[in-house]
Amino acid sequence: MCPMMPITSISWLHLILTIQSLYIAIVYLGLYLHLISLLKVRLLDLVEKIDDSLKMYNKSPLAKRSKHYMRLVKTLSMLRGVNTDHCTKEKKFAGIMKNKMIDANRELLGEEEVLLRPWDELEALFDEAWNAMIAEAGGQDTWDALSKSDQTLRHASMTKRTLISLGDDKYAELSDKEKHDLDFFVWVGCGCHKCTNSVSGGNLAMMTWWEENDVPGPILLANRDNSAVLRNVGATDDITPAEQHALETTTRGGVKAASIAGAIFNHKDDKKGQQDTFKWWFKQAGISLMFPDTSNNRYGTFCDAAAVLLQHRPKF
Repeated sequence: MCPMMPITSISWLHLILTIQSLYIAIVYLGLYLHLISLLKVRLLDLVEKIDDSLKMYNKSPLAKRSKHYMRLVKTLSMLRGVNTDHCTKEKKFAGIMKNKMIDANRELLGEEEVLLRPWDELEALFDEAWNAMIAEAGGQDTWDALSKSDQTLRHASMTKRTLISLGDDKYAELSDKEKHDLDFFVWVGCGCHKCTNSVSGGNLAMMTWWEENDVPGPILLANRDNSAVLRNVGATDDITPAEQHALETTTRGGVKAASIAGAIFNHKDDKKGQQDTFKWWFKQAGISLMFPDTSNNRYGTFCDAAAVLLQHRPKF
């Protein structure tokens, strides 16, 4: 596998402005303010910042001394992951970056093909691409009327598309292992969400284990309405549809217990719950403690709540 590097992009909102901090591997690209949140604009900005950093590196004494220079297409081909926030927009951005990496890899494969194919075959291929570019511009007269900079940009785009097309042919000849290595790309969301997902998955696995192994598991922790419905239901009773619904919607286990404790000891609404009494009681016991905020369940607070319940279980 070729050398790899990930992009880390951490964004947050301040008022209505998006601020983004960018890293590539161990290179810090800076802190940036996004006035426009369009993903294509962000992509262009990111590629421009990478290109600027590469130009600075290529002019450095280190690059000149080592004679090791970096190209933008080579750098983009080395991308193997994006670490961002967890929202849908960031996931789409990761998909765009993956496509950018794939195009870069195909372009490099195309460059290899240029060195291997007969000149007459390449000449015919690029002549065809040139004619298509002129036609796309609106014909030869329209092309001649374009500015030199616009012609150069369109020519570069045509060359890139042709190389990618050659690269696609080369890619089709690769083994599955080689294709996997070239296409490998990982999107990693925010770590706090991964913690939440792992706790949620572990909790579900435990509850599934109870059922698969005929283990009764902890008691049902029904809410007020379901508790009234299930109060007189026995293990051998025929149950009504209402009772069946109450059973199916009632959960149990550590996460549910921690959630109930959080609703009592640190309610998200200051006018509800017993948070003041909780803090006062533990303070009298010589312990300065606030119960974890389980209503803010994106940050692993069920684990924090479980730790508090276990550590101070005799006092509860």
